[in-house]
Amino acid sequence: MNSSKLKAIIFDLDGTLINSNEFHFQALKRTCKLAKINVTRKQVFLLYGEHTLMILSHLLSRKHFSKSTLLELRRIKREFAHDVLPSKSLIYPGIEKTLSLLEKRFKLAIATGSNRQFINEVLPEKFQNHFHAIISSNDYKKPKPNPEPLMKALKKLKIKKENALFVGDGLLDAQAAKNTKINFIGIKSGIATKKQLTVKTTLAVLKSVNELSALLK
Repeated sequence: MNSSKLKAIIFDLDGTLINSNEFHFQALKRTCKLAKINVTRKQVFLLYGEHTLMILSHLLSRKHFSKSTLLELRRIKREFAHDVLPSKSLIYPGIEKTLSLLEKRFKLAIATGSNRQFINEVLPEKFQNHFHAIISSNDYKKPKPNPEPLMKALKKLKIKKENALFVGDGLLDAQAAKNTKINFIGIKSGIATKKQLTVKTTLAVLKSVNELSALLK
């Protein structure tokens, strides 16, 4: 791949840089069970990238809960998430080495549907220092697949979308890239298929972020 025009790489977080998809699923499953709704991994994984409130709204839509009830369920989900948070690092093996190589050539950023509190709980300060910008759900109103999270990242980086690349593992990541008209690389670490990760702006679909260094030579 010709990376001569590439100046920045924006990463999704959950399922792309950290192995958190299952942990989020368990917290959401417990929350939905309180509302007497059973959910599957496929249902949940395909919604990753949206705010927790919107994910709960989708999963519990047949209950027609009020916004105040959904806000309370979001609070409960966050408590469950803290309870099931593993003591070991969630960062995929090899990621820090890959980021160290990439940051020598490109500005790096994160655009995630996770909130800032969660980010600070799972990402050590040293890891966060690899990034010029970290856009959390606290920083925007319209989540992926809306372009807003990626546009916020581009603005902070002071980079045009033509000179940037977005990397993510979810269906909403691919759709966000398409809607933003930014080049995209899909990561096959989640439940999304290669077909779902292949949109108009997709350049490649990889097994891991650790394959990026070789691809961008």
